[in-house]
Amino acid sequence: MKYMVLFGLTGGVVGVILLLLGVFLVFFFPGTAEHQGSTFSTTGIILGIIFLMLAGAFFFL
Repeated sequence: MKYMVLFGLTGGVVGVILLLLGVFLVFFFPGTAEHQGSTFSTTGIILGIIFLMLAGAFFFL
């Protein structure tokens, strides 16, 4: 089974970067809630999930 067929090496690199950003936003960004409002942590989680979906699309297509 081949990965990165549609987007190639660039898609793989972008996918890995988006994967790292998505994991950071979902797991570590809400921990900074004492320095910001609760809406920002919710926005970080939603943005992180979107980044994880895009990372999967770039890496596996």
